[in-house]
Amino acid sequence: MLVLDSDIIIDYLRNVSETRRRIEREKTIATTCFNAVELWRGVQPDSRNAQTLRKFFSQISIIGFNEHCVDHAVHIMRWLSANGGRIGAYDELIAAVCLAEDAPILTRNVKHFSKVPGLKVVSV
Repeated sequence: MLVLDSDIIIDYLRNVSETRRRIEREKTIATTCFNAVELWRGVQPDSRNAQTLRKFFSQISIIGFNEHCVDHAVHIMRWLSANGGRIGAYDELIAAVCLAEDAPILTRNVKHFSKVPGLKVVSV
């Protein structure tokens, strides 16, 4: 399974060809509940973008946050605080979900996510 970051989903929905090709090579794709929140927050409920996003989310898994994710999130936040600085709450929670699922994240934000120990980060 490959977890898609918000920037990748936006590129996909905007028909960025390199992103579409990369995603279409995967058997299983998913995103996190936090990525879904980030994307829905920027969309007007009755817009065409909302329809597009709703259709996209109906075709992939949205991974929730559980106790195992909590353990990873606390570890990430503490480690980053002690080793050069945090990367933002949403990205830390997204990383925690990926670690809990043992899944790589596909993102354009390699600089942020590569600071998380043990996280597999993939770029387009």
